[in-house]
Amino acid sequence: MGGAGVTAGATGSGVAAKAFYDQSVSAKHDAVAKLLDASLPVGSARQRPNGEKDKETAYKSNPIDLFRSDMDSCQKQRAAMKPGTLIRLTHRRKAGLDHAWLLVNLIALLVACKDACSQPVRHDAEATPSAGSTFMTAHHKPKPQQAAQTIASLRDALRAGNAQAVTQVTALVTGTQAPEVVQALALHAQERDGRALHDWARALLRAGDTQPLADVLARLVLGGQLQQPAPQRFNTATAPSTSHAPAAPYAPYTPAATLGYWAGVLQAALVSAAPDESARGKLVERLLAYAASLADATPAGRQWRMLNLDSNTARKMSPDTRLSNAMRPLAVNGIRANGEPDVETADESGPFSAFMGAARLVREGLERNAR
Repeated sequence: MGGAGVTAGATGSGVAAKAFYDQSVSAKHDAVAKLLDASLPVGSARQRPNGEKDKETAYKSNPIDLFRSDMDSCQKQRAAMKPGTLIRLTHRRKAGLDHAWLLVNLIALLVACKDACSQPVRHDAEATPSAGSTFMTAHHKPKPQQAAQTIASLRDALRAGNAQAVTQVTALVTGTQAPEVVQALALHAQERDGRALHDWARALLRAGDTQPLADVLARLVLGGQLQQPAPQRFNTATAPSTSHAPAAPYAPYTPAATLGYWAGVLQAALVSAAPDESARGKLVERLLAYAASLADATPAGRQWRMLNLDSNTARKMSPDTRLSNAMRPLAVNGIRANGEPDVETADESGPFSAFMGAARLVREGLERNAR
C-alpha cells in the first residue's frame, strides 16, 4: 500500500476517509484512536526546512475505501460485537484478507471491549473470583473429585520432584475450590495418607515457595471465598454430599477433619523440607504472612489474622506450635483488667476430635510409607 505522493491522486472518497481518520485520531488519549492512528500507513518522502521528516498518510483510494466501509459497518454493529461475531465476519471474506479488514476487526473488538468494561459487572455465585486469588480461575478447573483423581495419578511424579507435576497440582488444589479438592483427596482410597500433597508441599518448600500452601491453609480455615468465621466453619457439622457417608473422622465434622488432614500433610512436609528449626521457622513466617495478606480481604479473615496470626502470644510460639495455633479457631471471650482481649479456643469437642484424628491418620500413614 502506498509510496511517496500517492495521496495526491486520492479520490473524493479517499479525501473524506482522511477527514474521518483525522477526526478519529484527534483524541490523543483515546485507546481506540491510538490503535486507528497506528493502523494507517504513513509516508515520509520529504523533509521540512528544520530537517524533520514531513509525514503524510500514504494510502491509496481503493484500500482506504474498503477500510472506511468496513469501519462504518463495524461501528454500526459494535454494540453487539463479540469476538465470535468478528471471527464469523472474517470467515465470510475471501481467503485473501487485506490489511484494512484485519485492522478494522481489531479496532471494533477494542471498541466492544471498551464498551463492555463500562457496564456494571454481574456477579455469579460460582464464577466470582475469590479475594486475593492468584492462581487458576474456577471455570478452568475440573470438579473436585476429578482434580483429586488427577493429583493421585501424579503421586510417583511428585515423589520424584517432577516440576511439571508440581505446577499441575498447584493449579488444581489452590483457589476457591481448595476445601473441596483437599476433602476429595482425604477421602480418596489412595490418598488418605496425604502422600501426594505431602510431596507437592515438600517440593514447594524446598524451592522456598510458600504462597500456594498459604492459599490452601487460608481457604481451609475460612472457606473457599475466605468469608466464613474460623470458629463457625471449624465447628460445622455437614451432611455428606454423596450417597455414601465418609468414614470417621470425616463425618459429620468435615471442615475440621479436612483441616486436620492438611495440618498433618503440611507439618510433615515442613519437617522433611527443613529439618533445622531455624530454617523451618522462616518458612512458617513467610507462609503465615502470605496467608494473612489473603485473609485481609474479608472481615472474617481479618479477625482470624488478628487472633491467630498477629497476636503477641502467637509470635512467641515455636514454628510448629504457631502453625497449629493458626488452624485452631480462637474467639474473644471478653476484656481483661489490663484492657487486652481475653482470647480462648473456640473449638467444640467433636470437631476438635475430628481434626486431631485426621492429622494422626496422615502422620501415621506417612511414617508407615517411609519405612
